[in-house]
Amino acid sequence: MSVKVSAYLIIRADSTRVANKNFRMLGDRPLYAWIVAALRKSRFVDEIVINTDVPERFDSLPSDGRIRIKSRPEDLRGAGVTANALIRSDLNGFSHETILMSHATNPFLETASIDDAIRAFFKGGCDSLFSVTRFQNRLYDAAGAPVNHQAGVLLQTQDLSPLFFENSCLYVFSKASFLESGSRIGKNHKMFEIDKSEALDIDDEEDWKIAELMAGGMKQRRSSRIEGK
Repeated sequence: MSVKVSAYLIIRADSTRVANKNFRMLGDRPLYAWIVAALRKSRFVDEIVINTDVPERFDSLPSDGRIRIKSRPEDLRGAGVTANALIRSDLNGFSHETILMSHATNPFLETASIDDAIRAFFKGGCDSLFSVTRFQNRLYDAAGAPVNHQAGVLLQTQDLSPLFFENSCLYVFSKASFLESGSRIGKNHKMFEIDKSEALDIDDEEDWKIAELMAGGMKQRRSSRIEGK
């Protein structure tokens, strides 16, 4: 499949619950470098646009021409500015009609999933695609009422109706779809499932500790493979 897309990352300097999160070292590199590495290996991602309020902190990124740092205007800085507002401000600057948006806080998203999501989008039948995680557990609403099962009927969890959580790992949409809907999720969207092991979103210190354990395990497995050669 011969298609090219623009990847989009929003990376802020500050973080409310995890100090310096996007630039904090996870394993052997800053957090943001994980998703950049995965995007650079994609066969379909032709450019990576990073919207940031600290452009000076990305000097160590590869200078292969695929990465563009977009300094955020003062009126679009701060935690209250929405992702849709930032997309709207940058929309005309993307080189390609199709945009894949991801986040630095999803360090374990794999290139294979990125490419599979792009393929799924271009198969047609949708104007946008977003990643989800499947849940087949007994879930309840805030009042304690069952959501996806009946009280007193003890089905095996694999037989429950699945529910899907928008995990924010990736969104694929066209410029035309965004202009029509005003959102990265358009009117005719498609869900794309991602394994739980890839879908960790670092939102607080507990998530960070889990990420450190996962990154450490990945490093150990790589070392074992090298020693086994």
